[in-house]
Amino acid sequence: MRKRRIACVYVRDFGLALWLREDPARRRHPAVLVEKEAAAAPLLAISEIAAAFDIRRSMTVAQARARIPGLRVVVRDPERERTVSRRIVERLQSITPGVEEDAPGAWFVESLSGRLYRDERAFAHRAHAVVGSFGVPVCVGVASNRSVARVAAEIFAPDSITIVPPGREKKFLGGLPPGHLELSDETHEKLAALGLHTTAQVAALPVGELAARFGREGRDTALRARGGDPRSFVPETPPEDCSCSEPYVFPLFCSEMLTERALAMLRELFRDLRARGQACLAVRVELHLEDQSREVIGLTLAEPSLSLERFGRQLGRQLDARRLRSGVKGLVVTVTRMASPRSAQLRLPTGRSGRPHIAVPANDSAMPVWTPEVRTAILPERSFRLVPPDHAPVREKQAAPPLFVLRSPAGMRLCQPPEPARIIWQQGRPRRLRWRRADEPITSRRGPWVLSGGWWNGDFDRLYYEVETGAHRYYLVYYDRLAGVWFVQGMFD
Repeated sequence: MRKRRIACVYVRDFGLALWLREDPARRRHPAVLVEKEAAAAPLLAISEIAAAFDIRRSMTVAQARARIPGLRVVVRDPERERTVSRRIVERLQSITPGVEEDAPGAWFVESLSGRLYRDERAFAHRAHAVVGSFGVPVCVGVASNRSVARVAAEIFAPDSITIVPPGREKKFLGGLPPGHLELSDETHEKLAALGLHTTAQVAALPVGELAARFGREGRDTALRARGGDPRSFVPETPPEDCSCSEPYVFPLFCSEMLTERALAMLRELFRDLRARGQACLAVRVELHLEDQSREVIGLTLAEPSLSLERFGRQLGRQLDARRLRSGVKGLVVTVTRMASPRSAQLRLPTGRSGRPHIAVPANDSAMPVWTPEVRTAILPERSFRLVPPDHAPVREKQAAPPLFVLRSPAGMRLCQPPEPARIIWQQGRPRRLRWRRADEPITSRRGPWVLSGGWWNGDFDRLYYEVETGAHRYYLVYYDRLAGVWFVQGMFD
């Protein structure tokens, strides 16, 4: 079986490279990139000319200007970096379906050598040309995993291509300093204090010793030093075409009939969106007329929805306000924007005791589930616990919206109280979970489920998700919409 090979396409100092490409004359002046323009701001990136004047990243803006009075200070523009990075992802998806954006300026792609390209170097040249067309200096590294490919792309000069043969990853990393293993500053200083100045020296240590000294980061460091990678390659799914067209033998003139046909087409598109766990934000309706002209109608909602009625009312009003020059010979309906659906606000009915009662849906006996049980408590996170279905309390016979059904092979350890976490979102989807010392990619999610209401100590409004990470761990997380903070509620064993 052919093993997967990963290429890292890397642009060093991406924010500064975007600023330099706008005007070639800027390359003749020393420049630095900063997060904000202040005298004490640290330097994020340095141009080649500024580096020739012995400007280092450890300096501040004031120290750099003391050496170069005419230094140009560029303030970083994260929004522009994300926009250009997404355009590059779309271009890379035209040469290979497997593309993962690690951060603006670094992209991982699956090598298609031997299938569509003659060899790995031919594929690397193609990826280099695609990103290089944006006017930025590019490096490409090819290896058996993300970690080694990233190092191969970083350590060489711009416009270089480096290929690490299979099975040579450990030898390739052996002579490099441990700083290339994605270490924290504290761990890097401790390794230097222990006299470990090369990756080969780190790889020679037992895994248990590194884990005992540095915990989870020590295990990951041991794996990377031996040419492995604790994180999996998780490519994005290219967006599917969400469009439908319908020609007519006889032209249509009636706005009610046009609305009915457009909604019938939209119903088919919504069926596909629902199967993919998506909802619609915007729709474009194209009316092809008999005189070869075309009318375009845009329909937009404030929040994701799969309601045909809401789009139907908009379309009906716009058709009534237009005077078409001729009959309609064809319709094209396209979903132009989609996003994850937001669940309806959860109603917390009260039982005879006056306490809020959380209702759960009927369970599928073929699937192991855990359900919430209401408890008497002041804090919201202590007011329910997860129990097996056979221990669920007797509920009142009333129609109530579902909270959630958790798919768990075993139990779940609750965090009491819930612990703050950080979730990185890209393109409307959660991509990474950072909690405690873990930093893992999110491979799948279920939800959201809304839990809101009021207690003695104030109101609460939460969006719950069940997420799976690249390390095959399952977490129950929620977003506190009142505080604007993510929390980890528990972890499945």
